[in-house]
Amino acid sequence: SRIVYNASAQYSGSPFHTGGFNGPTGNNCDYDCSVPKDDRFLGETDFLLCGPGTFGDDGSFIREQTAWWIARKIGVPSIHRRFCRVFVNGVQRQTVFEDTQQPGGAWISEYWPSDNDGHLHKAQDWIEYADDGASFQTDLRAHFTKRTTTGGAHKIAAYRYQWTARSVEGSANDWIDFTRLVDAHNTGASAADPAYFAALDPLVDQDSWARSLAIQRIAGNWDTWGWLYGKNMYIYKPKSGPWFMTPWDIDFSFDLTGYPATTGLFDNTQDPLADKFRTQPAFRRAYWCAFRDAVDGPMLAANATARIDAMVAGLAASGVTANASQVTIVKNYVENRRNYIITQLNGAYPGTPFSLSGSSTITDADGLLTLAGNAPPGVKTFLINGVSYTPAWTSETTWSLPLTLYAASNNFTVQGLGLLGNVVGSFTVAITVTGPPPLPPVTINEWMADNTSAGGIADPADSQYEDWFELHNSGATAVNLGGFFLTDTTANATQFQIPAGTLIPAGGHLLVWADGEASQNGVTAGQLHVNFKLSATGEQIALSTPDGVLVNLVTFGPQTPDQSQGRYPDGGADLVFPVSTPGSRNALTPDVLTVTDPGTGTFQLTFSTEPTHTYQVESTADLGAWAAWGAPVVPASTTTTVTLPRSEERRFWRARLVVP
Repeated sequence: SRIVYNASAQYSGSPFHTGGFNGPTGNNCDYDCSVPKDDRFLGETDFLLCGPGTFGDDGSFIREQTAWWIARKIGVPSIHRRFCRVFVNGVQRQTVFEDTQQPGGAWISEYWPSDNDGHLHKAQDWIEYADDGASFQTDLRAHFTKRTTTGGAHKIAAYRYQWTARSVEGSANDWIDFTRLVDAHNTGASAADPAYFAALDPLVDQDSWARSLAIQRIAGNWDTWGWLYGKNMYIYKPKSGPWFMTPWDIDFSFDLTGYPATTGLFDNTQDPLADKFRTQPAFRRAYWCAFRDAVDGPMLAANATARIDAMVAGLAASGVTANASQVTIVKNYVENRRNYIITQLNGAYPGTPFSLSGSSTITDADGLLTLAGNAPPGVKTFLINGVSYTPAWTSETTWSLPLTLYAASNNFTVQGLGLLGNVVGSFTVAITVTGPPPLPPVTINEWMADNTSAGGIADPADSQYEDWFELHNSGATAVNLGGFFLTDTTANATQFQIPAGTLIPAGGHLLVWADGEASQNGVTAGQLHVNFKLSATGEQIALSTPDGVLVNLVTFGPQTPDQSQGRYPDGGADLVFPVSTPGSRNALTPDVLTVTDPGTGTFQLTFSTEPTHTYQVESTADLGAWAAWGAPVVPASTTTTVTLPRSEERRFWRARLVVP
């Protein structure tokens, strides 16, 4: 019912298939369609129309949609596909098509809405044509082998074709993050080398990588990186997070190309570094966890059959009849593949329970202890009395969890959770601490709950004027606050858990932005973002230990715009309105103590100071613009006296704290 002018369509397909395209209404093909920005089609300017399978050879019509449904169910950043009919010059093409979402800017914004300006790359073949323009002279598969030029520098030209940049903010020649990923993959002589895990784990989201590899094996799609061919995977690097992976083009699936349901889960891998990834114990466990979630969830016969039947019924309601025997093949493959995966899980982890090693009643002298035990695949994190913890995996089945307990009596229920929050198992443990450690000397030191652009302080992460507060460590040693909690309501003491590895040095400060944007953590070094905001009408801010013991609490009333309130001196009991010094030692506006006349044509101004802070004496003739007089002063005591010239012209003088 609508004409879109200046639209276009191109054949869509890899070079392995383009030789068979012989006209828009000839042999089966897919279409890559474009429309103008000012006349979008369903909100898009570019979209793919793909026949189910490879150019419509899937008579069930639902193979790839089933694969993506399983992917979504196990938490893979996935692709949406919807059925449609396609006509070219009045001729219907194939029986049915799929309007297919592909990773790009809109897809990135869907999954990373607050960090959508990173780097997206696609694993694909690097094909060089022979002189005849049809046959291949070179066909290289994508891998993470380090390619270098003379002198050992990364050979970006090689990566550019194997891992093509698809959606890039900034320069398409910026490959710094990618080359770091390549270096990490090639660190260490083997997967068992601790240096390999230490290099790669901070750079990759191990679950998205493991689950993207697993979903291809579940579907039997060998045409992918991590199996026979180095292609059909996307990786995305947000600015403030690790690399994520998602599959693409899962069309050779569910016995469409003759791969049986008993095909191995680890074999025939094109890139040795994919095998290296799957062999490292922590990554291998993440891989097994993906299979565990799949066989316990979407691959259950009742779940998979209901989903497949619903899709087939929906097609039938629109006059499209799926091939019944092909649908049965898909159902049987899912069931048989599930049974095979279960045998592999049981072989790798025979009878491994979620359990604690040793006694469930523990007496500890100082509150510094480590729990250890076993866990089957599927356990990703722990929930201890409702608080989330991430264990260290000492092998694929054994875990350890260091704890610091500040309470004398501790009764814990420990639950093992899957990645999607499902409870895999649980146990209880009672711990008595005869000599709990002292609470860390950390206070909520300064805060601004009414921060405006008129005179406030901007957050460097996004240039917005947002609530903030500051933590201060008055101790002589650094304090690790990883796992502690911050909140603005004591009714929810675990509102925000401080990320692991968050340190405040001895005598140091930590600036915390109360902006409700915890996703910005990592954007600005040495600063933290929490998932709540402060109220200018007054409220509380509290810091508590991982086991729920209150470390510090401050209650404040109505606030003045762009004026911070805090403790003076740092960590003290008095609440005052200091000069705003976020992330630095609190200070007060200097007070003029005396003005004396020594009778020498000068006068002396004495004002209160604090050692190590910097002050500037300034003057003005009309209380308009102030001008600095003399060099800045860094006093050594609590008072400072300066000698100033006496002039026949009346002038005003002041001492001003220079905020660090």
